[in-house]
Amino acid sequence: MALGDANLEALKEDYDKLKAEEEQSELGGDVKLAISLPNSKEQVYEFKLGHAVQYVKAVLNNEHGLPMSMVLTSGGATLIDPLSLSDCSTISPSKVNHVQVKV
Repeated sequence: MALGDANLEALKEDYDKLKAEEEQSELGGDVKLAISLPNSKEQVYEFKLGHAVQYVKAVLNNEHGLPMSMVLTSGGATLIDPLSLSDCSTISPSKVNHVQVKV
């Protein structure tokens, strides 16, 4: 019976590892955002291309107390909440992307 339990545990570990790899793959590659905060400070964050704009706002809300109603812009374009960073034409994984915050 112990051999069966060991095989089951190994299968569970393999499944967990594959699931984590799949989740990372779905989020895509890394993207750097240099975010200009309302206090005139700029802070660089690293996100995944698959992260939603709303997730970026949630991070800024959590770390800086900014309201979720903030508006994020990059290259003159507004980053819209339901979209992922990969959907935003002004965001590129090959560079540091400058994002402005308006509250």
